[in-house]
Amino acid sequence: MATTDSTSRPSSAASLQDITLDDRPSAAMTPDGEQFILQLINLLELDDDSSEARSIALDLIAQGRQRLTHYSGDIVEDTYKTLMSNDHDDLLTLLGKAIRHEWTTREPAWLDLFLNEKKVKEPEIYERIINLVAEHGCTWMRGCRPLALVILFQYKVFESFDIQTNGKFGEIWCKVTEHGRQGCLDAPALERDDEPLLLALKEFYRDQVTQRLKSVNISEAKRIAVLDLAIDLAARNGWDGLKHEQLQKKLPANAFTQLNRGGAADQVPILWKDQAHHKTQYLVHRKTQLLCRMQPTLLPSSSESKTLSGLV
Repeated sequence: MATTDSTSRPSSAASLQDITLDDRPSAAMTPDGEQFILQLINLLELDDDSSEARSIALDLIAQGRQRLTHYSGDIVEDTYKTLMSNDHDDLLTLLGKAIRHEWTTREPAWLDLFLNEKKVKEPEIYERIINLVAEHGCTWMRGCRPLALVILFQYKVFESFDIQTNGKFGEIWCKVTEHGRQGCLDAPALERDDEPLLLALKEFYRDQVTQRLKSVNISEAKRIAVLDLAIDLAARNGWDGLKHEQLQKKLPANAFTQLNRGGAADQVPILWKDQAHHKTQYLVHRKTQLLCRMQPTLLPSSSESKTLSGLV
């Protein structure tokens, strides 16, 4: 793999969420991301001058074809039935391309290289995973698309039932985020620092470790100096990685103790915690983490998830 850069991939094309519709009639004259929005609006046979049509297109990119059921009353009945038919893949194909474009422009550069490599080496699995995401969107990826995608490829997860609350994806997610890369005993031995699973775990831990370091009484310069090391140790060993002597040697004793106060179950994706519309997922994730600490393969059932949803 050519790079381990964890920053977002630079691109002249704006994110789909940031592009503003203009009055040019041809999609070919607009940025790449805008083409997908206009093509979706056209495929849905909606008014291309309508802000509501644009909103529907963006919602489908985020939540997949199944989200179209929410808009059945806004679309011509025959068109709706055709697009939702299992033997009609125009909408799935277009959503797959739009979502793939989003990953190229918004996610780390190494992920784009990883996906391109998988497309060449494992084309059938690549297509199945792209179709899975096109069907169900990205909202089930628990706030970290790089890790979710690497798990899908690493563990060959590509069925709809696998991404349900008590499915295979949840079990694997629980395991890798609880124990880090070293806890993935069923994955190939870690042989290089640019391995996709390790890089993905760094993305998962990055915001959480950053927030945890901000709560420690140290200077900003010291915080910046130890950040990459702390992220790497957490990605390799889970939250126990922050107890490593490498980090202990770089922090005052009180700061090191403060950093390690609390357990892994207290650590949750900052993205979920901060966004009100993800409150249900946050509650489910909290319960999942607690259950995983007792039994690695135990996850909330559908009924438990509904109970948690009722609390919101």
